[in-house]
Amino acid sequence: VLVILAGRSGFNALAGLFLSLIFLIGWLVPRIASGGNPVLSAIIAITAVSAVTCYFVISKKELRVIPVIGALGGAAGASLTGWVMVSLWQLTGLESDSAALLASASPFLSLRGLLLAAVMIGSIGAVLDVAVSVTSAMGELYAYDPSISAGRLWQAGIGVGKDVLGSMINTLILAYLGSSLPFVVLIATEGADFVGLLNDPHIAQEILRSVSGTVGLLLAIPATAAAGVWLISARRRGR
Repeated sequence: VLVILAGRSGFNALAGLFLSLIFLIGWLVPRIASGGNPVLSAIIAITAVSAVTCYFVISKKELRVIPVIGALGGAAGASLTGWVMVSLWQLTGLESDSAALLASASPFLSLRGLLLAAVMIGSIGAVLDVAVSVTSAMGELYAYDPSISAGRLWQAGIGVGKDVLGSMINTLILAYLGSSLPFVVLIATEGADFVGLLNDPHIAQEILRSVSGTVGLLLAIPATAAAGVWLISARRRGR
């Protein structure tokens, strides 16, 4: 249906999705399961996923590297925020039943690292959306006016990013809330107050994902805009 409605763009989107899933399931999961560093593996994975996605989504090949740089900047911000919150909140990565079962089956795995890797992988989709939107806007402006100044390009990238940011933050946080809604309702029925909810490790883990993803979105905007200004300016000087 997507291919029928969207044509070549729909096909490219599906191709990028399938290749990303193949890489994540075929390489990332076995690597972590065999004892590989979860955070380092996640960095490699999101780089590959970003590159594949941008290759199929961005039609102008000279612009494809821009959202990749922006997405990596956002993912780095999400990872650093997650690491700080894990340390301050003293999360162990054992907050879910599946994580506890994994710890008993594979005690050599770093569950904290796995939690941070999950934060990075979970945020990359929204971060890429923002990076691609900013890149597309800057690319169209440059195509319309090749003499546009670097300052105007920067303002346009930041402006588009701000407009997209509000809806993407809602999408990210509501998705995490929706996935844990039955558990939140269960805790609420027990009479827990707001502070009690915040201190529950399961809820804390979802807040960690939401806040880290939001920081990733925030940092992806200037990272993408800066990369776009640099690449387009360099291309103009090379002419």
